[in-house]
Amino acid sequence: MDLDHRDLDQIGGRALNRTIDRHALADAADLVEYCNTPNNGSNPNGGTNWAAVRAQNGHPLPYGVRLFEIGNEPYGPDMWGSPGRYISDPAVARTCHAVTSRRFLDAMKAVDPTISVSVPSRFGEGDLKVDQTTINYQIELLQQAGQFADVITAHPYLPWDGDQTDAEQIYLEAMASAKALEDNLSNFRTIRRFSAPERSDDLKLRFSEWQLSYHYGEQALDTTHTRTLKGALGAADMLRVMLENPSDVAEACWMHLYPNTPWSTFFEEPFPIYHVLRVFRRHFGDDLVGCSISAPPVFSYTQEAPSKLTSQPDLRAIETIASVSADRESLFLIVINKDRVSAQLAEGGKGGGGGGGDGGPD
Repeated sequence: MDLDHRDLDQIGGRALNRTIDRHALADAADLVEYCNTPNNGSNPNGGTNWAAVRAQNGHPLPYGVRLFEIGNEPYGPDMWGSPGRYISDPAVARTCHAVTSRRFLDAMKAVDPTISVSVPSRFGEGDLKVDQTTINYQIELLQQAGQFADVITAHPYLPWDGDQTDAEQIYLEAMASAKALEDNLSNFRTIRRFSAPERSDDLKLRFSEWQLSYHYGEQALDTTHTRTLKGALGAADMLRVMLENPSDVAEACWMHLYPNTPWSTFFEEPFPIYHVLRVFRRHFGDDLVGCSISAPPVFSYTQEAPSKLTSQPDLRAIETIASVSADRESLFLIVINKDRVSAQLAEGGKGGGGGGGDGGPD
């Protein structure tokens, strides 16, 4: 962990630490102390002085980790200690997860009240369809954990199809995935409003893992699509959706930034997704600006076996997102052409402010 944090120090990055349910509460609190407590003898959790241990390991100053996640994916047989691995009844597992999360959150914030602790929920992972299993999980978890969770964690991987072999169908799946994400965000807003009404204005999602991913098929792990221009275009459209919904999405972490993993951004040479993330990092303003395309061309995606993503009709082939710098001197426009065959010409215009912007520069 110290090596990871030193790497983050060098690039100015932020860390998200994940605690595991099977560990004792004291371990979670000790982790916060190790990461964030000054080496001044305060030892807020008692026992071992973890700030002193951190200093002995070569980092006398606190790491200042702000984001923590309790567990990983509690709804299934997750290897990282989530209740679904040990409790067969889903309803009991959800209640166990909510109760355990409250105890962890209280213990961790007793050491550092400034941290943000997220509680994982189901969010249509995989095919991202709004199904009853996902709805029931969100309803019950937000009823129990919506009162105390700082944010709710979700892992949108999509289209999650390792079995489709038709190239055009695979492409259309990728281009339809952002709309599926929009649908799930809309569903989350409805559930939040009814399950945690007192948090309807401030309880957000943290995508601690996300990717446009073609994951496990029947035969083998298929990661080749992730490394294509198609994958980059689909990911750019997903980023657009996240940025246009700041009242719902607090943070999003691409899985993985590091090299030499199946889903990394580069291996020896950067993959197209690397350049997409770089564009959004270097050529994006501080506030969104309303932007629209006049009469954009449309296409439809129709689900065909063995695809998992549900059908999405009448999708815009051109998407845009615009932003402006804080000093109102620079305007940034990103245009995403999802047409697989043709270049597209379109006329755009500046609309009202979006996502917290004030309508753009004067």
